[in-house]
Amino acid sequence: MLEWAKPKFPDKWLTWHYRSKFEELINFSNYAFYDKRVQIAPSVSKGSAAKPFEFISVEGRWENQSNRVEAEKTVDIVLDILVKDVSKPTLGIITFNKKQADLINDVLEERIASNPEVQILIEAAKKRKNGEENVGLFVKNIENVQGDERDVILFSIGYAKDISGKMVSQFGPLARDGGENRLNVAISRAKIKVYIVCSFEPSEWTRVETYAKGVRLFKRYLEYGKAISDGNFELAQSILNGLIDATNVQEYNNQLIFDSVFEEEVCQALRECGYEVHTQVGFSGYRIDLAILDSVTKERYLLGVECDGAAYHSSKVARERDLYRQRFLESKGWKIHRIWSRNWWLARNKEIEKIQAHITQLSNT
Repeated sequence: MLEWAKPKFPDKWLTWHYRSKFEELINFSNYAFYDKRVQIAPSVSKGSAAKPFEFISVEGRWENQSNRVEAEKTVDIVLDILVKDVSKPTLGIITFNKKQADLINDVLEERIASNPEVQILIEAAKKRKNGEENVGLFVKNIENVQGDERDVILFSIGYAKDISGKMVSQFGPLARDGGENRLNVAISRAKIKVYIVCSFEPSEWTRVETYAKGVRLFKRYLEYGKAISDGNFELAQSILNGLIDATNVQEYNNQLIFDSVFEEEVCQALRECGYEVHTQVGFSGYRIDLAILDSVTKERYLLGVECDGAAYHSSKVARERDLYRQRFLESKGWKIHRIWSRNWWLARNKEIEKIQAHITQLSNT
């Protein structure tokens, strides 16, 4: 139906992304597939306080169109989460071919058969519900995950060198027409975290540029996920920038970027007070005007400061601008303080004192 409707109806892009807690989880899709049209709240946590990707390297081999080492490791991670993670996240496992999904199911059954405690854990995880919604543990290949979402998604890549040391050259659904769309669906399922279990170094995967778009983007995604996992955010941003026309990307490398003179003045005044202030925070098209870094941890923003400059005036719907935008940011953990330009021009010292009081309160909680 979608294929039939596409040439007959105008496109209407969704503006907001609500699923993922961390923008890093959806940024790849935003750059690779949506040309940065999707608005995403930037993450309030920084550095080791938040690790939305974990790249797990294993020495697996591609045999019988599957990878036993990866399957075992993926199940190990699932069991570790079920036993140790007190937050009890919902879980999903996604593979890139059906035989790898079948193998992981086989490994789960083997573990269940050998340990009654594991049987209880796995069966409970599979039967989980949120009200009437099924949020249980699933194992699916890339062609069958449309509509699913879980707190934690584990990817078993499967593809690897064979016993002779030759890298696999067949990539199933990714190499077919529309493979990039299947990839996009798969990599946008996670709410909180992604584990990537992989048997090769993505940057050393050569000759991929001769393959279909889905396979090329697959490699870039693996490189991006590993960069985030390693804490190499400059490399991650460079990978994102390479996905679209670089002239459309507003660089964010601690440069001073402002929407208005008013915003620039507020930033300068805050820095004169001794605060470390970052401007236009966020990799995506959705940015916080000014963000004040926690001077103790250096890993999270204490306060986001919104100025009614260009970004504010460009919003078409006042209700969305004033109410939904702030609620959305606060739902992602931000504390927001707004400065109105009229108040700033009339009594800037008073406005700075309000921010100082707000920060003092937040620092003591």
